[in-house]
Amino acid sequence: MKLKAILIAPLLAGFFIAPAYAQKTKAQLSTEITTTYPDNTTGLITPLGVRTYESDVINSIMPTAPVVSGNLACFDGITGLLKDCGTAPTTNPLIVGTTPINGGATTNVLFDNSGVLGEYGISGSGNVCMTISCVMTTPALGTPASGVATNLTGTAAGLTAGQVTTNANLTGPVTSVGNATTIGANQVSRANLAQGAGLSVIGVTGSSTANDADIAGTANQFLGVNNAGTAVAFNTMSQDCTLATGVITCTKTNNVPFTTNATAAVGQLPGTTTNDNAASGKVGEYVESIIVSGSAVSLTTATAKTVTSISLTAGDWDVDCIVYYSLGGTTNYTDYRASLSLSTNTLDATPGRLTDTSVPANAPGALGALSQAVPAYRFSLSGTTSIFLIAQSSFTVSTMSAYGIIRARRVR
Repeated sequence: MKLKAILIAPLLAGFFIAPAYAQKTKAQLSTEITTTYPDNTTGLITPLGVRTYESDVINSIMPTAPVVSGNLACFDGITGLLKDCGTAPTTNPLIVGTTPINGGATTNVLFDNSGVLGEYGISGSGNVCMTISCVMTTPALGTPASGVATNLTGTAAGLTAGQVTTNANLTGPVTSVGNATTIGANQVSRANLAQGAGLSVIGVTGSSTANDADIAGTANQFLGVNNAGTAVAFNTMSQDCTLATGVITCTKTNNVPFTTNATAAVGQLPGTTTNDNAASGKVGEYVESIIVSGSAVSLTTATAKTVTSISLTAGDWDVDCIVYYSLGGTTNYTDYRASLSLSTNTLDATPGRLTDTSVPANAPGALGALSQAVPAYRFSLSGTTSIFLIAQSSFTVSTMSAYGIIRARRVR
């Protein structure tokens, strides 16, 4: 009984001891137990030791100083002892995980940041919008990477022009099935045919609305495309033709009336009635080159020689020639030739381009006259080409020269 009294008395006395003691850690209290309550063989239990230990226990489970009313009591992160931690934070962030959470901020929301409570800033005002049945008022969506706008309403005034697809079937003047649309018959009125500044409605200037009067021509007019192929306009018939009920009738050419039989049906066209020439590039164009006897070119036996030539532009031509040979008084010849050729000083053996006459040795004297003709031969040319008149003769003793004419007619 005495021992119990001894233990209890110091304990009760400890509650009324006013002086503050330093708090001790768990390790310090464990060491103090061993010292205060030793085994009988190593030391003695004294009232002072018991009193000191009990006081340390009480002081260690109480804050180091009185906690102010309304403040928070918390354990020290280093000593593990209770202490006054002050008031709850109002402006400083409460650290949750690794993300600061600003208390009371109206522009932030909390979210699950990989299993840690995080904070995310938001812009705008109003309530947080969830993924289902969300209603947003005047949101600025920026540039979405994708999206389905099936049920959007309103106008598209701010949209950039591009391809529009729809799976909602349209009704009315414009109908659709899937992404295929159809404009109904007689659904576009004249009032809807206003042109833009860069467009061209026949007979309409600027951006006015088209009407029947704007797109109707006058008598003897027809629709034609300009030379650049960029515009359509009304044109007036030439003096040679008339237009009636969609039929063009031409009775003249260059204001020269056709004869009774000069119709396309029988392939007849009127010719010139005077001594003029067809213009360059026109059917009937004529080209020639003549070398007279006084300008005859000298020949060397058995050697082709150019007498003259003509230059023909692209087209379909008939070309012919005649070569005349002038002999010396004692000249003896055995052969004379004429050719139409595409190469100078070269006979062309293509059938139709060469004629040749061979005879026994003959000396007709200075008055002897020889000639060789190549009948009309077709040259179909894709570009400007020179055609050469070639002469050649085999002869001995004296001299021989050649002159003549080459001529061409454009046949189509």
